[in-house]
Amino acid sequence: MITAAPPAESTTTARPPVFAEPANPGGDPHISIIVPGTDDESALTACYEAICERIDCEVCRWEIIFVDHGTSESAWITIHRLVQSDPEHVRAFLFTRNQDRAHALALGYREARGELVFTLEPDLDDDPREIPSFLERIGWEPGASCRSEGAPSANDRWKKILPRGIARRTVERVTVAA
Repeated sequence: MITAAPPAESTTTARPPVFAEPANPGGDPHISIIVPGTDDESALTACYEAICERIDCEVCRWEIIFVDHGTSESAWITIHRLVQSDPEHVRAFLFTRNQDRAHALALGYREARGELVFTLEPDLDDDPREIPSFLERIGWEPGASCRSEGAPSANDRWKKILPRGIARRTVERVTVAA
């Protein structure tokens, strides 16, 4: 279960409370970046810095959503510090019990407020430097509407069905003959 409460300073070594701080008080972000938790605190900080270095711009608003799905206490404290140091861009959520990565991503997608949503691993397997070039390739501009194509019309279906049928029959003949 996820609950939201404001962060509180704790003098004990107990895990800080679950919270979700608002990012971008000036309006909803254009881009949301979801980062599931990890036990490597240095990876979390490096991921945050790499995102800030590449995404920080005057034109678009953005947010980073860290979702801790049961990592170490020190990782949560690192995430908590990132939220405190940059509340305009960073939001964080903590599961009260251990959950898997899929639950963390589902929560991130549910809480994301951006027009476009990216997921990044904190170990930077996915390079945040690719985000601006991706946005450029798709011709996206802040505030532009995104549209996805629906199912093909009846007139376009033959373009997919015919090649699939030919390929299936060819494979059947080759495998039967062999």
